[in-house]
Amino acid sequence: MLKKMASRVVLVVALIVVLALFVSGCDSFLYQQEDEPTETDETVPVETEVSRTEDMTVSKEFSGRIRPISDVVIIPKIPGEVKKVHVNVGQQVEKGDVLIELDDREVELQVAQAQAAYNASKISVDSAKKKSKDLKADIKKVSDNLKAIEESIKEIDQGLKEVEKSVKELDQALANEMITEDMYHASLEEININRADLENRKKSLSAQKIELAGMEKSLESTIKTLPSDEELDAQLEQAKAGLDVAKSAQHNLKLRSPINGTVATLSVEEGEIASQAVPPVTVIDTSSFLLDVNILEGDIVGIEEGQNVDVFIDALGPQPLTGVVHTVGPVPDQRTLAYPVTIKIENENDDIKPGMFARASFVVSKKERVLTIPKAALIREADKTYVFVVEEDRAYKREVQIGLESEERVEVISGIKSGDTVVTKGQAYLEDGDQVQIVRGEK
Repeated sequence: MLKKMASRVVLVVALIVVLALFVSGCDSFLYQQEDEPTETDETVPVETEVSRTEDMTVSKEFSGRIRPISDVVIIPKIPGEVKKVHVNVGQQVEKGDVLIELDDREVELQVAQAQAAYNASKISVDSAKKKSKDLKADIKKVSDNLKAIEESIKEIDQGLKEVEKSVKELDQALANEMITEDMYHASLEEININRADLENRKKSLSAQKIELAGMEKSLESTIKTLPSDEELDAQLEQAKAGLDVAKSAQHNLKLRSPINGTVATLSVEEGEIASQAVPPVTVIDTSSFLLDVNILEGDIVGIEEGQNVDVFIDALGPQPLTGVVHTVGPVPDQRTLAYPVTIKIENENDDIKPGMFARASFVVSKKERVLTIPKAALIREADKTYVFVVEEDRAYKREVQIGLESEERVEVISGIKSGDTVVTKGQAYLEDGDQVQIVRGEK
């Protein structure tokens, strides 16, 4: 009984093994049928394309983050309590609009004090200038009087000379008996009276001269004690500067937008303290944006300001936007050794946002009328490149020399001619001279 049971078990196991081998063989056969042509296949199905002559451009993409063309941080020049907030985040503002007002009570007192100090200084300066002007006028008047007295004394001295001359002429006339003794004494008495009068007048004028000279000296000493006009002007200017500073502080209590744009950040509320440590408001200009990219030296040649560039922003869809090269860095970055290039993009539809990821496509190489084929046709083996050319339903392996390479096509310098049909799919199963069947593509 046990022997019979053992025989059945052995038979079942043998059947299972045979069945497993059969299934494995079927799978291997099917796999070979699907993936590899067998030695008995007459033709190999392939896809082809005809080589053609065309203009070829090679583009490269460089990526970065979008930033606004202008990003202004508005901070108070002096800290203060926020009196009123006039804007919200995302609100459009124009240049000069008031964004935030700070409390002005203390500053108004400072302005009032500065105004009072300026007024007092102006009164003092005006008074000092008037006094100086009056003293100068008095000095001129005294000086004019002194000149007049000196002229009068000169005239008197001339008169006294004439008197002495008359006396001598009178003595000569008496000596020559031209006049009598009585006539002589009468004339001499008259001359002496005239002489005495002149001498008295000269004495009086000399006394006046001494008095006026002393007065002039006193006035000049007094005017020297007064500040000069330049010093008075500087004093008034200093007071005015203090007033201007106070008024400027009052003006600075109103934080205004320096540009047309959008409120990007707002970090304070009414009653809080606004300071320079934490900028209370940021305004950005969203009319246009900048994209910063870094380009290596091999690609920077030919890129210049004003050049149009296709810019792709994935968040906005597949269609490119037109950008313009805004700046090209003259020297490379010391860390990356790449040249910084900035691209300007107009926000015509108002849908670009700061921080969006973008790709800029630059044309780095361009050739006219070159022979091209799809890159899919290439077979790279070691340092050589081949393609299969179809002639009369057979594929022949040709070595080619290639040039420019774009994303989908490649320039062929030698190895084939324009109009040749090249295999673009299925070449992995081909040998030189194999018969092919074109299932898709050009012949």
